[in-house]
Amino acid sequence: MRPLVMVLIAAAAVLHGCSGARTGPTPPPSGAPAFLLGDFDDDYGIRYEITDSVWAQLPQSRYVIERWDRRGFAIARNHADNVEDGGLWTRIDWVRLEDMNPWEWGFCLTIWDAASPVLAEQATTADRLDPRTGCNGFPFSRMKRSGDPGR
Repeated sequence: MRPLVMVLIAAAAVLHGCSGARTGPTPPPSGAPAFLLGDFDDDYGIRYEITDSVWAQLPQSRYVIERWDRRGFAIARNHADNVEDGGLWTRIDWVRLEDMNPWEWGFCLTIWDAASPVLAEQATTADRLDPRTGCNGFPFSRMKRSGDPGR
């Protein structure tokens, strides 16, 4: 009888250890952060329409979002109709901006001509701590909601 009790205790311990606890990295969220979605103008006067699946820089550049990453970037395939770099891959990094009203956030196309999504993700990351020069030596493009007159 004692060996049976030992087996049951061991089985319970194994089952308890398999109770749904995750090991390894947490997968990225399936969608964009809410503050990134909508219609925006940047500080160069360019308009954007951003959805969970498409980042459109109007009037002619579109990036089809492959994956949003909780670390603050998205990996996108350049739409085949883009004038330049159609079909290649882009990494879009963003940062929340504080005390820059009306500018809510900024973004950087860290790389826009990668041959694969893996190479896009591995591109040197933007420096979010220095949005004035952290985009490959240039400033992040600052974004505000379309229609916000505070410029």
